Amino acid sequence: MYICINDSNVDCENFDEKVVNNNYLVITMNSSEEDALIKYRNELLQESLLEIIVFTIFLVFGGCGNLFVIYKLCSHKYRNSQMSYLLRHLTLADLSVIFITIIIEIVWRLTISWNAGELCCKLVLTMRTFGLYLSSLMLICISVDRYFAFVHPLSFKTVKERNCRILFAAYLSSILLSLPQFSLCLH
Repeated sequence: MYICINDSNVDCENFDEKVVNNNYLVITMNSSEEDALIKYRNELLQESLLEIIVFTIFLVFGGCGNLFVIYKLCSHKYRNSQMSYLLRHLTLADLSVIFITIIIEIVWRLTISWNAGELCCKLVLTMRTFGLYLSSLMLICISVDRYFAFVHPLSFKTVKERNCRILFAAYLSSILLSLPQFSLCLH
C-alpha cells in the first residue's frame, strides 16, 4: 500500500517511493501497518460517532427552530420593529453557524481527512470563524440597542441609523476577525 502525503490536489498513485519536489512523499506499508492504519481510522470514527449524533441533533433542531423564527419575524405583525430587525440578523448569523460550522464538523468527523484542497480549507476555516464571531457580535448589538432603549428612551430619531451602524460594525468586525484564519490550513 502507498500513502501519499502532499500539499496539493495532485494524484499521488503514480509516484515512486521517494520525495518528489519536496512536496510529495510516498510511503510503502506492509499489510500489518496497513491493518493498523485502518484499525486506527475505524477507532477514530467510533469515537466520533457520539459527536456526529449530537451535531446532527443540533443541525435538525437548530435549523428548524431558526427557520421558524425567521418566518415569524418576517410576518406582517413584526416586520417594522427595530428589535425584529436585529433579531432577524441574529437568526441569520445563527443559521450560518448551523448550516456552515455544524455541517463542516459533521463532515470532518465522518471523513477524518481533508480531501478538498488548500484553498477550500482556508475558505472553510474563515467561514466557520466568521459565523461564530457574527453570532456573538449580534448579541452585543442587541445589548447595545437595549442599553440605549433604557438609558435614552426618548431618542427615537436615531434608532434606525444607530442599529444600521452597529450591524455594519458587527459584520465588518466579523470579517476582519476571521481573516487570520485564511492564512491557516490544518489538513
